[in-house]
Amino acid sequence: MKIVYDVANAAYIGEDPVNGLLSHHEAIGLVHISDTGTETWGHDPIGTGVIDWNGLGTAVRETCGVNNVVLEIIREENPVQEFDKAMQDLKNQGWDLGS
Repeated sequence: MKIVYDVANAAYIGEDPVNGLLSHHEAIGLVHISDTGTETWGHDPIGTGVIDWNGLGTAVRETCGVNNVVLEIIREENPVQEFDKAMQDLKNQGWDLGS
């Protein structure tokens, strides 16, 4: 049995998601990614909060791989456009998302 690691939840409670993933990747089966602030929790769009997307991309590549990542941006309006933008934002941060 493995756990799901949610980077927004980790950041919101003061944990560094990059260090968390690197330190505990053997126990992690899936990584949920979204951004968040530290004053207000959210599953927010990429680049709108405190997540180090470049560092997280490197940690994902070195540990579980992008195939074990779930994009978890929650928006009521225009969700498809939000996901498309998130994919482009991740690519802009150096993430190799495959084809």
